[in-house]
Order: sequence, then structure tokens, then C-alpha cells
Amino acid sequence: MMLYNRELKSNLYNRWIDLKSERQPWMARWQEISRYISPDTGSFIETTQNKPKNSNRIVNQMATTCMGSLGSGLLAGASSPSRPWFNFMLDGVDMTADVEARLWATQVRDLILDDFNKSNTYLALQTLYEETATYGTGACLVFEDDEDGLRLYPLTAGQYAISTDGRGVVDTLYREIRMTVGQLVSRFGIDNVTEGTRYLYNNRKLDDWVTVIHAIEPRKNFDSTKKDAKNKPWGSWYFEENAGKDEYLLESGFDYFPALCPRWKLNAGDIYGTGVGMTILPSVKQLQVMEKRKLQGIDLSMNPPLQGPPTYRSRTINNFAGGYTVVDATGNNPIKPLVNAQMDMQGLMLAEDKIEKQIRADTYVDLFLMLQNDTERQMTATEVSERREEKLMMLGPMLLRMKDEIHEPLIKIAYQIRANNGTLPPLPERLQDLPIKMQFVSMMAQAQKSSDITQMDRLLSVIQPMAQIDPTVLDGINFSKFLSVYSAKMGVPAEVMRTDEEVQAIQQQRQQMQEQQMQAQQMQAAGQALNQSAQASERFANAQNVGSGEDLLQELGIGGGSQSAASMAQNMGY
Repeated sequence: MMLYNRELKSNLYNRWIDLKSERQPWMARWQEISRYISPDTGSFIETTQNKPKNSNRIVNQMATTCMGSLGSGLLAGASSPSRPWFNFMLDGVDMTADVEARLWATQVRDLILDDFNKSNTYLALQTLYEETATYGTGACLVFEDDEDGLRLYPLTAGQYAISTDGRGVVDTLYREIRMTVGQLVSRFGIDNVTEGTRYLYNNRKLDDWVTVIHAIEPRKNFDSTKKDAKNKPWGSWYFEENAGKDEYLLESGFDYFPALCPRWKLNAGDIYGTGVGMTILPSVKQLQVMEKRKLQGIDLSMNPPLQGPPTYRSRTINNFAGGYTVVDATGNNPIKPLVNAQMDMQGLMLAEDKIEKQIRADTYVDLFLMLQNDTERQMTATEVSERREEKLMMLGPMLLRMKDEIHEPLIKIAYQIRANNGTLPPLPERLQDLPIKMQFVSMMAQAQKSSDITQMDRLLSVIQPMAQIDPTVLDGINFSKFLSVYSAKMGVPAEVMRTDEEVQAIQQQRQQMQEQQMQAQQMQAAGQALNQSAQASERFANAQNVGSGEDLLQELGIGGGSQSAASMAQNMGY
């Protein structure tokens, strides 16, 4: 068993106890959410390890289905595996104009997206989105992986406890891991486990469960000049819960906080967030009660308890469809229902439908499944786009929190892993001192910018009829810059658009071609004029040889004969 600073181990264990105490008020609410909404998530009782969860409180699965749709919708809308959803930017650099910077940013983005696609990133993100929305807080560890570059390990409510720094940013995570004796020895080695675990292993008790604590927090004392794991800014310690004060399984470290800990909605002063699951919990409970009562009513009406005379006590009554029971021929002792269950089924269905609609609205299902759910009328593509953007705007605050607590940290970790391994393309020397930023271009991120695009569309719709009357109104718009801004708002890849230099070169070339064409037309017109002048001179000379003014006019093509000459003189006022 490894030995290390006795005071540090004691501090780690004591902080784990303190963090669990801080988390305790939230546990009861999480357990209710698990029982009524998401029975397959949450870890609250040790004996449930590797066993199916009890879901007998759920009769109507509407809320469970909606939370799954919310997780899938967030994955597709905020970080879709099928399209780039972020770009790298260099502060102070026009990425459209700077080809070298744009090429580097595109290469790095594609490498990181490839890491995400090779690993379990998107599967873990969907789990994280759903967990965060359900319980209000989520957690997922991000570790370097030899095969896939990185690998994500989602946690569930009850497994972990977190803390924040002075700015409210999560920088500490402790988690409880349940491992079998065999797993523990395989992971940490027989020499590093406690004496009790070693005894179980030697006696072939490989499937007995052992509780391990994993602590991740900022190191207070470390040597930044050293590069070993024990001198990283964030420390990582594993120890068995029942280990001695100076025993631990493994100590390592990270250059970054290796966890994503998003909160759906954060109230002032809280560490843990509130989520959709807490919002819909009262409605879900009400819906479960109504569903049970409805089923009980149907059961009573279809198969009611019966009553009959004492003489039928020993007789068999056939309750099955098509069954036959002998009764008194006089009809004085009939068999009849004990209760007459009459239920307002239509009213109950309307009440349930109202609650289900509220649950769908609170879980944003009407956003992510809008086209499937909208049966009111046919909509044009413009109407669909406007309604989708309007609904996406409702997720604005949550999207900002996801950006700060999921997307940016995940991309930075993936970038750091590649930078540490030396697998990033070199940044041009002139750009090396510039801060690197991220631009998010997912469907949801674009929806946040849609108001600007709408205003630009309106401007074009107003100008178009005006330009037909007075084309000079178009001079007031820089259409090249208009196209650049519009494409950026829409998230069009920068490599598709030409740079300002390329546009200027094309415009100069077009202007030169127009000037050359105009010169050619002018030369052609001048040649025609010279040709006509030469022909006139020749005709004038021929007319002089003839000697007649009338012939001269005829030669010049003005008239022919005395009558024409007289008419011409009359027309000229003579």
C-alpha cells in the first residue's frame, strides 16, 4: 500500500464527508426524480449496484420519454455528430481574409472533431444533457485515452459531490466508485490495495464490492517547474473508503480540471442546479395518480366485484367472456355487480391531456419534435423556420450555460491533449502570441443570431421594389460586406467564401476587361467613321468629275434629279 502525507489523506477524507453533507439536502429531491421520471439513473443505495432499478411508481411514461427526447434534441441541436458545430478563431485576425490562419483553424477543428467521432464523446454528451436536464446538475470525467485520444465517463446523481471556486466555477469533484475486488486489484495492483482487500483477493472473493473514493481538486502546493503528474495544477487521488490515514491507491494529476459539471439553472449562492425534472415533478406525480385511477375505473367497469344470494356461496360463477352460470329460474336471486362504476372517461382524458401538454412544453419536446407534433395546419418553409427560431430562443440562457460548462471546457481539454502529444499542426509564427477563441455554429447557436439575419432579409425586401424605381438606392449598401456578414451569421464555412483580396482581384480583372471592351468598341466606332469619311470623299471626287450639282447630290445619296433638288430647296426654306 502506498504511503503519503498523513495530513493530506486525512484532509481529503474529511472534505469528502463535508461535501456529502453539503449535498445531502438535494438527495431527497433527486431520489424522487429518479423514482417518478428516470428510474434507470441515480445512485442512492449501495445495494442497487449492478441491479435493475425499481420503476413500479411509473404508470404513465410520458415524462420519461420526454426527457429522452430532450437529451437527443440537445445533442442534435447543440453538438451534432453529423456536422461541424464549432470553429476556432484567432483574436484580432480576419479569418475570412487570412488564408493561412483560416487553414490552420480548419485543420485543428477537423482533428478534434475526428477525436470526438472516434471516441464515445457524443454518446456521453447525450447522457450528460439528459442527466443535467433531469436533476439540474450533471458530471462527466474526460480522460486521455491511448486508443481514441480521449474518453468520457458520465456520472449520475448520488455518485459525486462538487465544489466551486470564488468565481462560482466548479473546480472540485469527489466521487464514490463501487468496484469488485477483482477490478480493484486489476486496476491498482495487489501491492497497493488495503490488507482487507488483499485478504479477499487471496481467498478468491473476487466479486465482493469495495467502495473507492476518487478526489480531484486544485493542488495547493506543487512545483510548476516539474512536469511529473504529482506537480500538476489539479491533483487526483484514489483511496479505499476504509483505508488507513496514510494509505492510498494512486496519486496523479492534470494540467486542467478533467471534468464537465454543467448546471441547468443556477440560483444565487447554490452549488447544485435546478433542472427540468424538478419543474415537472408535481405534474408527473399528478399524472401518475390520474393514470392509476383511470386504470382502476376501467378495471371496475369491465370486471366488477359481484354480489348474489347466500345459496350461490358454494357455486362457481364464470366471469370469463362467453361463460355460463346457472341461476334461479324465477330471477329472484340474480347475480349482479356489487358497485356500478361510472367514470367520466372523456373528462379524465382531457385532464390527462392538459397535464401531458404541460410536461411536453416544459421539456421542450414541442421544439425538438415540432414538425411531427404540429397538426394544426400546413406551414410554409419560412413559417417553419421562424417558429423554430422563436422556440430556440427560449433555450437561450441554458445554451449559454452549456457553452461555458460543457462545450468550451470539452474542446479545451481535447486541444490540450493533442498539444501535449504534439499532434497539432504548427501555428504560423506571426500568429503564435494571439489568443485562440471558439465560435459555435450549431443549429441552436445560429438560432441565437437569427434576429440579425431577419433584419437583413427585411432590408433587402424593402430595397428591392425601391431599386426598380431608382437604382441609385443600391449605392448605399456595401454588398460585398453584406454577403460576408450574412454568411458569417448563417455559419457558412469560411473556406467557402473568397477573401477580400480575392474579391478585389476579381473586381479589378473585371474592370480591366470592361475597359478593354470599351476601348475596342471605341476603336471600332472610330474605324467605321473613318471608313464612312473616306467613302464620302470618294463620292465627292466622282461627282466633281461628272460636273453636275444634281449628279453630286445623287452620288452622295441625297436626291436624284431636279425634282428632288427643288423639293430639297423648298424644304430648306428657299
